[in-house]
Amino acid sequence: MYGVLGVLPALVCSAWIAVGVALLLLRAFQPWFAVPAALALLAVLVRLVPVRWWTAPSGPTWALVLTLAIVLLAGVWAGMHASENLVVRRDPGPYGLIGSWVAQHGTISIPSDAAVFGHLPHIGFSTPAFYGRRADVLQPQFMSGLPLLLAPAHWIGGLPWLLRANAVIGAFALLTFASFVARVVGPRAAPFATAVLALSYPETHAFRSPYSEPLTQLMVFGGLCLLWDAGRRGEATSRAVGLAGLVLGLTAAVRIDAVADLLPLAAVVVVLAVGSRRWDAAGLTVGLLAGIGVGVADGWWLHYAYLRDTRAQLTLVGFALLGVSIAAMVAIPAGRRLVRRWPLTTRWPGILAAAAIPLLAVFAYAVRPYVEHPHSPAGDRTAQEVGRLQALSHLPIDPHRTYAEYSLRWMGWWVGVPAILLAAVAAGLIVRRWLAGRDAELLPVVGTGLAVALLVFWRPSITPDHPWADRRFVPIVLPVLVLLVTWLLARVAGDRRWRPAVPVLGLAVLVPTVATTAPLAWTRTETGQLSALHALCARIPASAAVLFVDDGLAARWAPAVRDECGVPTGYVMAAAPVDVSAVAAAVRAHGRSLVLLGATAAELAGRDPQHTVGLTYPVDERTLTTPPKGTDTERTDVWSALVPG
Repeated sequence: MYGVLGVLPALVCSAWIAVGVALLLLRAFQPWFAVPAALALLAVLVRLVPVRWWTAPSGPTWALVLTLAIVLLAGVWAGMHASENLVVRRDPGPYGLIGSWVAQHGTISIPSDAAVFGHLPHIGFSTPAFYGRRADVLQPQFMSGLPLLLAPAHWIGGLPWLLRANAVIGAFALLTFASFVARVVGPRAAPFATAVLALSYPETHAFRSPYSEPLTQLMVFGGLCLLWDAGRRGEATSRAVGLAGLVLGLTAAVRIDAVADLLPLAAVVVVLAVGSRRWDAAGLTVGLLAGIGVGVADGWWLHYAYLRDTRAQLTLVGFALLGVSIAAMVAIPAGRRLVRRWPLTTRWPGILAAAAIPLLAVFAYAVRPYVEHPHSPAGDRTAQEVGRLQALSHLPIDPHRTYAEYSLRWMGWWVGVPAILLAAVAAGLIVRRWLAGRDAELLPVVGTGLAVALLVFWRPSITPDHPWADRRFVPIVLPVLVLLVTWLLARVAGDRRWRPAVPVLGLAVLVPTVATTAPLAWTRTETGQLSALHALCARIPASAAVLFVDDGLAARWAPAVRDECGVPTGYVMAAAPVDVSAVAAAVRAHGRSLVLLGATAAELAGRDPQHTVGLTYPVDERTLTTPPKGTDTERTDVWSALVPG
């Protein structure tokens, strides 16, 4: 059963994303095209998996039932507490609106309708997360993978279903992770690992809003399940290894920075190539390149402005790939020769050395806040917001602080110090076993997990407010940490002398996780925005065009109005002189009436303003140096006026 559960969800998502990107390029993403094409591709992908792999042992029935119950409960709980994030504040708002647009229009390009406003000067159309690539087209930020997965929920039940779709994606991500744990550690360990991951707040927080991290997690561990099966079955597996590479590579169509997370797989290719599995190395390389190629096509043709903004990071990734490949070719054979001469192969000296090395790395990260305070570049656009949060938290004002030196502490908030220490010990012991020629199948997950963890802890590359910043741990770092802890507990349980310590160690991991998540478990954010948007659309005639007279209000509301009210939408640029009468005349020339929207009645003075939206809604508490404990509130007001004519 775990054979199917670990692979099938990832194959379904892979087929859907590959077909979806192709149809978006053709501007033809519609259910009657997408569904049969994805099913046909899925049938091809399933055929690449040897039949025997689908019937992997499930272990005791109680373990499988308990795992499924945990996954179901986590998904239902996330769905019940899903946010209604439609106002553009952070990533979830744009992701949901992009998914809604794709579902309704079959394309990811959004017409700005500048012609409706007569191409008048000082009227803007691009807003945060929606680039003005050309005068007549807006190009959404982010990659297409998640919007493509959100679109079917909109086809079925509109925005209410779309806003809960990530709870379903997250549940399948948990199920895929549980299946991988069952393979690596054993089916009996799957419930514990699944519960720890599901209870960690970064994981459950990402399930409640349209974030791309749960989908990335699903794809990564689905691909790793395929790689694990290929390494354990001893069959001719190059096609299945290539399929694993394809699934992993397609994460590039979900997150632009997923390419960096895939870099450690270059070392896996090197290990396969220098060993006796050259065909598997070739298959993995071809699969990875094919999947990444889909992501490149998606980015280059559908999100070019986004790639242009991140070109510096992507260039670094290219150089890093070359460096990792060369380093792996040199370091891996040298490391194995060193192990033959060094006492790592002697039981107790080897165990102590293997455990001490990663613990020293953890210690180095722990003392980092006392020796380094990293800063962002001078042109960093998030500095102003960081400075505002510092002022609110009564911290020293230093807007370019990244707080990256505290990244290991961030993880400790959510899973506790014991989990970090246990994972470090497990990582050292696994690397020791691999260098000694055992457990080679663990190299892809442990090597990738450790490399990504070192990178994320060193440079999280995200606005450092929480719980926002903690989503960087969700795709790989957090699940690999849980996997390592579970592996070590299973090894301890296998030794009669140490078996009584297992419940104590398990509680040392579970208790901090539950304690930090509990205050946030019942929170629900952004509520009321869906009904507010419906009220706003009801105020706007279907034959209207909307002009925001407040550019700050437009940054938050214009994408939702354009998307859901279905009317041309523009805004007056900051401090720009715009003749509303001229705009109204241009709009009337296209057979439409003009509706003005503002943040205050004063902005629409003399035009009979109506208070259309007055909403106070809960938002995640945003902190910089402490874990969040609850929610804050924000207020949004929208006043409307119809220009007669």
